[in-house]
Amino acid sequence: HDTFVRDGLAFVCAWNTGVMIFDVGNGITGGSPSNPQLITTYGTLGGETHNARWFWNPHTGEKKYLFVGQEGPSGGIGGSSGDIHVLDVQDLTHPSEVASFHLNGAGTHNFWMDEDAQILYAAYYNQGVVALDVSGVLTGDLASRLIDSIRPGGVGDTYTWGVQLDNGSLYAIDML
Repeated sequence: HDTFVRDGLAFVCAWNTGVMIFDVGNGITGGSPSNPQLITTYGTLGGETHNARWFWNPHTGEKKYLFVGQEGPSGGIGGSSGDIHVLDVQDLTHPSEVASFHLNGAGTHNFWMDEDAQILYAAYYNQGVVALDVSGVLTGDLASRLIDSIRPGGVGDTYTWGVQLDNGSLYAIDML
C-alpha cells in the first residue's frame, strides 16, 4: 500500500504479502530505481501491511528497527483494528519480528518518527495520536513504552488518518 524509501532501499507494504524490501540503488543486489532488485519479503503477523518506517537511531548509529503498521478491518468511528509490528532488519535478508504494540479497539494507520527524540508517533484512527518511546532495545509488548495519546476531536469524535512533526509542532490529520 505505502512505500518508504531511504538510503537506496524501498520498503514496499504489499498488504497481505507483507513488507517487500528492494535494493533501488543501495548496492546490496545491484538494484536501481529503474531496475529494483528484491532483497526479501517478510509476511507480518496477520497481514494487512499498510505502512513502514525505518528508524535510524542517531544516538547509537543503529539502523536496526523497521516499524510496520497493520491496518485491519474498521468499523469507522466506533472502532478499527491493527497493530504496530517491529522488525529487526539488521540483516535485511532475514528480518524478524521482535516487538509489537496493540491498542484495544483501535487500529494504526500512518507513522511519523522523531529520530532525535526516539519517539514514534502513530495515527490510530478512532484513538487519535499515540506517542511511543522507541529508544534502546525493543522486545515483546511495547505497552509500557506508551508516552501519551490524544484524541483531537475527543472521544467518539476522532478518526485520525495521519500525523506529522514539523518545527516542534505535531500535526494530526483527522478525517472528522
